[in-house]
Amino acid sequence: MILLENKLEMFNKIVYKTKEVECAKKIQEFKDRCNEEKENKKIELEKSSEETIKRRVNLAQKRKYEILAKVSEDKRISELQKNEELRAKFVVELEKKVVEFTQSEEYIVFYKEKFSKLLEELDDGEYILRVLAKDKTRLFDIYNEMVKDREINLIYEELDERLLGGFTISDKKETYNIDSSLKEKINDRKYDIGKLLDFTLKKAGEQN
Repeated sequence: MILLENKLEMFNKIVYKTKEVECAKKIQEFKDRCNEEKENKKIELEKSSEETIKRRVNLAQKRKYEILAKVSEDKRISELQKNEELRAKFVVELEKKVVEFTQSEEYIVFYKEKFSKLLEELDDGEYILRVLAKDKTRLFDIYNEMVKDREINLIYEELDERLLGGFTISDKKETYNIDSSLKEKINDRKYDIGKLLDFTLKKAGEQN
């Protein structure tokens, strides 16, 4: 009986020991797996954090460039608007001077010479000649006198006052029109006026 009990005790010890070893092994494996997962999670979080920081830095840089670009564009538009306003004011002042010029004798002489040069290119025929109402006796009568030795017939029509002065001439069928008005001369010079203003404003900006 004692021998059997000893054998049972020994068997239990062996079974217990085996189970203990197995449990210890499983516990260690569980700990190792937890540590591995913990380390992987740590690496993942660090990587995610770095990517987040990098993404935020990139977004901040992009936003910075967008703001700088907008400031630069707003400045450019503001300068263009300012230039256009100055151009418009300059043209208005120039038109006032031109209107004053139409009151002078120099105006008559200038447009008499203009018409004289034009006559060299005109064939005989009928033409519609437009001048301001106030210039009918000042210019139109002079032009009629200038063509009396040619087979040219001038038909008077009133020039639109918005053209400021000078004359336009077209064939009777109005298939073409030659614009020698003062307004057209100002329009022809707008580009040069703009360039002059741009240069003046640029120099003023450099000095400031």
